[in-house]
Amino acid sequence: SDFQLQRDQLAAAPRSEGAEVLRSAPGLYIGRSEGPAVAHNYMLRGFDAEHGQDIAFRVGGLPINLPSHIHGQGYADLGFLIADVVSGMTVRAGVSDPSQGDFAVAGSIDVSLGVEEDERGVRLSTSYGSFRTSRQLLLFAPRGLSEQSFGALQYTRSDGFGENRTGQAASAILQHGFEVGDFTLRAIAVLHTARSDIAGVLRRDDVDAGRVCFTCVYDLPTAQAQNALSSRVMLGLFADYRGERGDTGQLGVWLGYDQFRIQENFTGFIQRSRTLERVAGRGDLIEQQNRTRSVGLIGRYRTAPMRPATWLHGTLELGIEGRVDGIEQAQNLLDATVRNQTWDQRVDASVRGVDLGFWADLDFHVTEYLDLRAGVRGAVLSYEIEDRLGNFAPIVRPDDAYIVGFRRSALGTTFGPRASASVTPLPWLEIMAAYGEGYRSPQARLLEIGR
Repeated sequence: SDFQLQRDQLAAAPRSEGAEVLRSAPGLYIGRSEGPAVAHNYMLRGFDAEHGQDIAFRVGGLPINLPSHIHGQGYADLGFLIADVVSGMTVRAGVSDPSQGDFAVAGSIDVSLGVEEDERGVRLSTSYGSFRTSRQLLLFAPRGLSEQSFGALQYTRSDGFGENRTGQAASAILQHGFEVGDFTLRAIAVLHTARSDIAGVLRRDDVDAGRVCFTCVYDLPTAQAQNALSSRVMLGLFADYRGERGDTGQLGVWLGYDQFRIQENFTGFIQRSRTLERVAGRGDLIEQQNRTRSVGLIGRYRTAPMRPATWLHGTLELGIEGRVDGIEQAQNLLDATVRNQTWDQRVDASVRGVDLGFWADLDFHVTEYLDLRAGVRGAVLSYEIEDRLGNFAPIVRPDDAYIVGFRRSALGTTFGPRASASVTPLPWLEIMAAYGEGYRSPQARLLEIGR
């Protein structure tokens, strides 16, 4: 159920955006219902991963999933991808590989970037299509450099297929790879920003009665003010090692900053203020804000092939990876009729998270008929949460006297086996089996003290 997709397979069908290269993988669905400023919805092997909570994504070695994001755990926005520089994709369905970490419940997807020799040079392209959708691309990949060296800039714009669906996005990806002795060094930088208007939801009976058309938006300020804005920057430096005996390794460090803001109304006018007595009916326009600052590292080493017997040979890999995240998030109710006046607060919190993962992977070939792989994956997760609206007393309890807030910390561990076997009794018959226990880090604001 694992797939290695190369450039020619990914480019076999036209793509309206970079993330659609994922559709080349069997059993993988992506869709986007909230415009280019909001992450896709993903499904793999029947798992509804929502915005990424059950699939671990990496692009050019950079981890994409954001822990404890207010819009969705494991939030993974691939809107920055530029299809013209995607050189390959590895899709692992399941979690039998010990190197698969946080959010690898349904599986993991690794996207590699590069420009092949026959496509190198300078390219300017533009396209125009339905709903006044346009795309401009600048790609430069100097000849004589490695396939990993390129720069790409893309701008897209669309009016969408109905009212209040205009969207714009801009992405830049820079990467440079070169060899120094036994090492291949690679630096990568990604910058992305996008904004979109959102039409929101409609009542079925309103559509059936003709009070609003299917591709329209309600003629109300709280509905027409729905929109989203996102921006992200990622930087990474990776060193890959290949020894003369066949041993390999990698060391990498990366930085990330993500900013997200969305305004949506799903329920109309049913919300009531928790702080202002007898205040309601100002529209359920929910504003979510999330800012994440991240720093991380990864290191792994795989030994040269070991041969304890003539019929037995294999390798051992040891690896560690870790990240530290600083998260600021808020959720409010806004009144779109009064310049987006905040009329109720629901979330005001900050989270400091540490994720330290480690794994061991033993991969052995027992004669030409049996391949065995066994390993373990573990992680230590810790969080410090300051929920500034925690222990809030609603207006109906005016006699409570204390300062609002709920500060707490928690630390936990996860540990799971990973194993797979492949038996080839006949040249035309291969029997495979795999077992693994993946994990997903918790939404930090839901944690209690110590757990």
